[in-house]
Amino acid sequence: MPDNEDSEFLDAYDSFDDPQLRADFLEAHGRTFEFIRNARRRREAARREAKNPGVTPDAPRVVPLVPRKSRNRRRPAPPRTRPRNRNSLRRPRVSRTSFRTRTVIIVIVQR
Repeated sequence: MPDNEDSEFLDAYDSFDDPQLRADFLEAHGRTFEFIRNARRRREAARREAKNPGVTPDAPRVVPLVPRKSRNRRRPAPPRTRPRNRNSLRRPRVSRTSFRTRTVIIVIVQR
């Protein structure tokens, strides 16, 4: 697509307020949001170039890599002072009342 068509496509896309309509519009034209993002960047770069013709930045723009935080927000497990008891992994836990049923016999002796 030439730049003029990209601009018209972006204007049509931006005219929709409803996110579902935007998604349907992209799907109907076989485009993705990545295309929209890149077209916007190209349009902004063209505007900057038109504003300051012949001016190029001295150094390319470099974004430093920052390690991302893990998506898992759980805190790490605290250090253990002794090994885990792994008995529960070998056999299922059974409650004591069902395991040992007790029978009580009362003997009453009269004299």
